[in-house]
Amino acid sequence: MSSSRVRIDLPNKVDDIIKLAKAISDKHTELAAASPLTGLKWTKITPAVATADAAHKDAKRFSAQAEAATETRDTALEDVNVFIRASRDILSGVHAEEMRKLGDYGFAVNATAPAARKATTVPA
Repeated sequence: MSSSRVRIDLPNKVDDIIKLAKAISDKHTELAAASPLTGLKWTKITPAVATADAAHKDAKRFSAQAEAATETRDTALEDVNVFIRASRDILSGVHAEEMRKLGDYGFAVNATAPAARKATTVPA
């Protein structure tokens, strides 16, 4: 007697989970009263599948929009960073004797003296 086990794998990806849930629901609807799934709480399942599907479509759309917005932001930030560096350099020249004035423009001014370097000896 041969005993081969059959394994039914469940999907892991959201798209596949929703697709399977819809297929099960459609088959249940097709079979109507003859469906072996009539004991399930379809008043809860049906809206949950619809909500998950709609929310997943929204998430994919928003993700694409977020990606596009991030690319646009990053492109614009290249020019913004050039502007900031140029402003810092010009203001550093104009206020060379009073660098703290750059704080008036919104720059973070670190007024602490750099730590003294320790003398390093090279072994002979």
